[in-house]
Amino acid sequence: MLISVKFGILVKLVKPYDYSLDGQPLTKVDDEKDLGVIISKGLKVFQRCASAYSKVNEVLSVINRSLSAKLVNVMLRLYNSAVRPHVEFRTAAWSPYY
Repeated sequence: MLISVKFGILVKLVKPYDYSLDGQPLTKVDDEKDLGVIISKGLKVFQRCASAYSKVNEVLSVINRSLSAKLVNVMLRLYNSAVRPHVEFRTAAWSPYY
């Protein structure tokens, strides 16, 4: 089985390599999570965006359920301390120059 790899204009056919460690073949995975960031096989951002969206919604729903009086200054402080760090951390992973 050959895989085509693009280098600018040139296209090279490359045979995939099977890696091993101490004679045991390593399993192939489609995505890997490292330091809370999901790196996928095709380097697509969909899973990272979905993960960030899920985490932010989770934190926002906890804030929404736990407060009876939603004052603006309290909500801003909670957002800045609990929600914003998750957004900023995950945004840096897929858009480092933002």
